[in-house]
Amino acid sequence: MDRFLITVSFGTSDKSALKELEMLEDSFEKRLAVPSARAFTCRSIIESHPQSGHIHFSEALEMARGRILVQPTHLTCGGGYETIRIMAEEYDALLAPPLLSSEDDMTRAADILASKYMPEYGRTVMLAGHGVAGGENLEYEALEHRLHSIGRNDFIVCLMNGCKDFRSSAERIGSKRVLIVPLMVTFGHHCKNEICGSGPESLVSLLASRGFETSVIKSGLASDGAFRTLWLSHLERLS
Repeated sequence: MDRFLITVSFGTSDKSALKELEMLEDSFEKRLAVPSARAFTCRSIIESHPQSGHIHFSEALEMARGRILVQPTHLTCGGGYETIRIMAEEYDALLAPPLLSSEDDMTRAADILASKYMPEYGRTVMLAGHGVAGGENLEYEALEHRLHSIGRNDFIVCLMNGCKDFRSSAERIGSKRVLIVPLMVTFGHHCKNEICGSGPESLVSLLASRGFETSVIKSGLASDGAFRTLWLSHLERLS
């Protein structure tokens, strides 16, 4: 049976973030080499930025022919992923899991991060994720636990939403210097505003007000080849 690949994301209107996302989408399409579509679930972004070439996920499902394979770019099983799951079920589509969804995913992600950010005396690596408001955010807890289990207690996970919020996470920092690493697909509006924005509520501003010296990695996971390989492993199992 012929196959059709749909890569789906929430969406972004940030130009640099879109370039990162396209790197990930390119890798999916290159690996599978079947007819494909790139989709967003946020209709307002599609309507305001039609030049991105993305269509709404519902339209992608409607136009697909043959066996439909859906590859989300989501990190965890939050509300956005659940919406995709429900829509995919209506078309009997095969849906890949989020990036961080199994014990093996956590092990591989922790190894990637531990190798990329080697320990430095007097420095904490703060992984800044989106999180789910009102959710348990167990995947983020599991990733931090895995890092600590391999001796990397210099890593701390903090979230914009849910447990491990910016303020409570700041209390756990045990060093003067902090390297902030976005635990997000791309370095888009959330990163530029909530993480390193000039407002008093941003993570950088909060840490600076408490006397920490901060630096920020200004890229998302989609621009990292090792994380793209982890995403691709999900697609390969699906296909």
